[in-house]
Amino acid sequence: RPYRYQQPIREVMSVSIVSFDAIQESYDEARWLETARLIEESTDEDASFGNLTSEQDAKLAKIVADVAIAVATDKAVSSSSRNKRSDGNSDWILSTDAEGVCVEYRKENGKPGHSFAISASVDFSINSAVPFVFEADLIPDTLPKHMGIELAILEDRGRFGRLIYEKLAMPPPYCNRYMILDCQAIDVVHERGGFLILFRTESPGDRILPPSSIGAVRMDIHLGGAMCRVTGPDTSDMCIVFNADAKLSYVPNFVINFVTRKMLWYAFKLFQKKMHVFQTDGLPPQYAERIERSRERIYDEIPRRLNGGIHIPSPIKIAEEKSEKK
Repeated sequence: RPYRYQQPIREVMSVSIVSFDAIQESYDEARWLETARLIEESTDEDASFGNLTSEQDAKLAKIVADVAIAVATDKAVSSSSRNKRSDGNSDWILSTDAEGVCVEYRKENGKPGHSFAISASVDFSINSAVPFVFEADLIPDTLPKHMGIELAILEDRGRFGRLIYEKLAMPPPYCNRYMILDCQAIDVVHERGGFLILFRTESPGDRILPPSSIGAVRMDIHLGGAMCRVTGPDTSDMCIVFNADAKLSYVPNFVINFVTRKMLWYAFKLFQKKMHVFQTDGLPPQYAERIERSRERIYDEIPRRLNGGIHIPSPIKIAEEKSEKK
């Protein structure tokens, strides 16, 4: 579904096998903004090199759809970042500006809830957040039990993607909420100096979910993205933008919007605190096996890409496992 910031990506067109191979390679390597450029540069004349198979046509259709969402989310996040915003983009309303963290909101046409933007310049390396984000099912171990958050990794998807189940505990008389999140880390090192994380909800279909989903209500996220830009060896700029529907039909929207924007500041400060612990004390021991298992795919590859970026000020290192620190 097109979002207000979505930029046009060409409809699925006849492209050459040569062009398709380049598009697919860029897409599979999670360089989706580069993929968008390759799609835009493709012309009908390229088709003279050969026709695509039905399987390639289906793959191209999925690539075009995914890349369109990435382009729209990139534009939404980029225009929502306070330190990158043009003077003409003034539709965001400031809710909280304290201790370096800004929370803003605005109403979206056709959406019952507000969109929210959280922006901050943080004094920790982007790579300190990599294990925290990718090993999502370990996050509840680092949070207070009363928060009632459950996370499970359902499958790996793509170069830096995972399908994640998340359950949120709700106070009585409300049912718990859950989401199936397709999370993709997109390499925008050369375009933006970091990574863009896309998160989208999808239907579970006939997938077997954790028992906590029984009786819970499925939430929807209409827009979700987080930009993490490297500004120094131990500093980053972050901007998170999302629009969600918690399906709380008996609660007035103004109450949901008010409570959400107040909670977001505290949630981000908790995340910031955890990142400081990871950076200064190292990772908890339970991360060691996970990092080793995905070292080639994630934990060696992301630092390599960051350190090779033209916008990266100086080399950065990923957090070490606590068990190996001396």
